[in-house]
Amino acid sequence: MNVSGENIRMSVAAARSRESVVADLMARALARPGILSLAAGFTDNSVLPVEIVGQAVRNLPNAGVLQYGSNQGRPALRKAIAERLAMLDGGRCGVDADGVVMTNGSQQSLYLLAQVLCDPGDIVLVEAPTYFVVFDVLGGLGVEALSLPSDGRGQVDPDGVRELLAGLAREGRLDRVKMAYFITYYSNPSGISMDGGVKCALGKAFSELAPWVVAVEDTAYRELYFDAPHPADSVFALPEWEGLPRVVTGSFSKCFSPGIRLGYFATNVPKIVGKSLNIKAQQDFGSANLSQWIAGYALTTGAFDPFVAGLRTHYAAKARALSEALEEGGLRKLGWNWDDPAGGLLLWLRGPEGLDTGASGDFCRECLNEEVLYVPGDICYADRRSAPRSNVRLSFGTLSVGDLREGAGRFRNAAGRMRQYPLKEV
Repeated sequence: MNVSGENIRMSVAAARSRESVVADLMARALARPGILSLAAGFTDNSVLPVEIVGQAVRNLPNAGVLQYGSNQGRPALRKAIAERLAMLDGGRCGVDADGVVMTNGSQQSLYLLAQVLCDPGDIVLVEAPTYFVVFDVLGGLGVEALSLPSDGRGQVDPDGVRELLAGLAREGRLDRVKMAYFITYYSNPSGISMDGGVKCALGKAFSELAPWVVAVEDTAYRELYFDAPHPADSVFALPEWEGLPRVVTGSFSKCFSPGIRLGYFATNVPKIVGKSLNIKAQQDFGSANLSQWIAGYALTTGAFDPFVAGLRTHYAAKARALSEALEEGGLRKLGWNWDDPAGGLLLWLRGPEGLDTGASGDFCRECLNEEVLYVPGDICYADRRSAPRSNVRLSFGTLSVGDLREGAGRFRNAAGRMRQYPLKEV
């Protein structure tokens, strides 16, 4: 028999936790088996690395792979990751294996870094829009997320960042800024990649105004480009960031397999490694040893590169299919706009001015009636009260091309039935 729990004294962290908008939408979807989800940022089951994983398991070197591993991660895998990061930056990346920490996906990396660097009341600077899960991570720790200014192209505005930092200094709050979080390649949710010049200018701004702020560059989608890699190097290879505390995070979820639940971060600050491992030991004593063996097998046997090359072709075709279906359905004539992505798994739509795409709005209900699901764009902003209310994130990762076209048609049908776009308050 369940009890109410009214007498239980919950923690401050529990009080800070909030229900996920996306979890609520997914629960609604599960209650309707025929719904097509353009919301879930999952990968496609049809291209998961079944053969590579099977080969890795059949080639286990010893039973120790099935045992507990080290807290920081398998040395051979960390070495392979450091070498790959250097390769992606043309040999200019200065990370070594000692600076790499294996984690349970990129979300644990975010949590460990935020807990190591921030106290309640501290500030983390984020893009607008950004990966909405970061708000749950920071909010649970009592940390404020503050949006960085951007220009008309969606790029972070370095001059605006300078003004923001100067304003925080005048308010006496600059010392509370502990971390700046950027998704620099095919961003979730916008699909934008950060220009190299912008990244360099940001390095200069932080070097001059707030050199203690740890730059956390999320590169989860970096290798999932379609035609050519984005040319900008990571913060580890740019001279403007030399001498500053830096972290690059990555994941095997998008470019290999979400099911192995494996991510990592690399840093040039040994203290961040040590303190993160202290906290990680309290959580899991190390990420799954078997998952690390599988990832290391793929990287070191040469299986990873042709596999990722196949993913690029596959997802590029799906991106085109979704964009073309929306275009052919006349969505632009209804006032919607978007840019075709150059990589990643996501399409960022900008709806007509005044449209409320929030989870409680009329448009969301129309889409649910059409049995199609999306991620409301407002949840991707630090301050939802002032966030644009007409943006939508669509994912082309999971559904087949046929279902993407069907989902696009359903989305267009819902948009076509909206005759007015009342802007409602949050």
